[in-house]
Amino acid sequence: SEGGLMVTLFETLMMNQLGIRLQLPAGVNEAAWLYSELPGQFVVGVADENRAAFEKHFAGFDFELLGQTNQSGKIEMGSTTLSIQELEQSWRQV
Repeated sequence: SEGGLMVTLFETLMMNQLGIRLQLPAGVNEAAWLYSELPGQFVVGVADENRAAFEKHFAGFDFELLGQTNQSGKIEMGSTTLSIQELEQSWRQV
């Protein structure tokens, strides 16, 4: 997706009617981390019961847990909460 991680997450959450509680890494520039488009990066959804197998399979590669999906319909980052429905309405108007 054009727009970096946040746009990728939004599009995925919108299509699957999910929400997420994001865990931003400490000390990062939030805007750069959320909106930079970096080659070679991808987002993978892994069920809790498959997490250990996933981490074992990708041991030795640089990866990190971004958060936990849920049924809230919101993107939660620290004290910020964004409604997927409201974001979708704005997105469709562009």
